[in-house]
Amino acid sequence: MADYAYRRISTKATGYRKIEATIHLPNSSDITIASGQTLYNYVGMRKDTGATFDFEFGFGYDPGAGLGTQFCLYRSIVPGIFQYETFRANPGTKYRLLIASENGTIKCYVYDSKNAEVFQKNYIVANALNSGSGQVVRRMSTLIVPTGGSAVGRNNRWSNTLVATSTTNNYATSSNCNQENITSPPDQPWISVTPTNPYYNETVNLDIR
Repeated sequence: MADYAYRRISTKATGYRKIEATIHLPNSSDITIASGQTLYNYVGMRKDTGATFDFEFGFGYDPGAGLGTQFCLYRSIVPGIFQYETFRANPGTKYRLLIASENGTIKCYVYDSKNAEVFQKNYIVANALNSGSGQVVRRMSTLIVPTGGSAVGRNNRWSNTLVATSTTNNYATSSNCNQENITSPPDQPWISVTPTNPYYNETVNLDIR
């Protein structure tokens, strides 16, 4: 069992096929995470009806996986199973994440602070659709610890979050997205958010104690 704190921005409606966002990863001084505890900053896409799937792509801070004090790029195609790539990032660095669905594939990109492409890979996701039919996209900051544990992941800084259908590409706002703070156990004061522009530019602080 685990305790967790999730900050989620997700589209209100289905029909989305792309999300992109810039993440400025926390500095080392903002992180207190031990082996068996994890911090994830990622973008994701899912389909909950019919031929379903749930996909994540982003950065994980996971000392128990042998990553030391670095973040590592990961993807999850099966919920709860995280597969790390070889691309690593130091605390305090900034990257842009982008995922876009084609039929049977999700294309994933990472750009550095100078907008140079530093990672690209296509993952087979059988039920993904170019049309975006039935699909929602999300942006997440999550902190997970064993039940009763404590950890800190502050200053997860998101900016320029865009969500796209096959015909539109817009900033995440209150008109097209929901915002949620979710904890287990419920209603814990473990999440604080400082918005610069609500929904698409914000700093997320996670502190499980």
